Amino acid sequence: MRLAYYRPTPVGAWPFEGMEVHVKDFPAEAEHWSRGRARQAGMACAACGEVDFRRDRSEDKPETLPFEVPGPDGELRFECGGCRPEFIDQDAVPAQR
Repeated sequence: MRLAYYRPTPVGAWPFEGMEVHVKDFPAEAEHWSRGRARQAGMACAACGEVDFRRDRSEDKPETLPFEVPGPDGELRFECGGCRPEFIDQDAVPAQR
């Protein structure tokens, strides 16, 4: 299973200069994992846990799109546009961390 996502460039910076599109491969069976297992594997929003990027993402709803950003520990993780409004609206203020 492949997951396409956006990476703000430069990574973690705001304001950023643009977005790069990347693809991450997951095992084929990942499509059938429970939401909890998918969350553990990093396939759901790491900030809110509400958006499952396998099923919930939609071009019509930018708040459901995955963005790869550094987490509190510095590791890159996926967060949804709802948790990172600055990535879907240039005039938005970065979300509180």
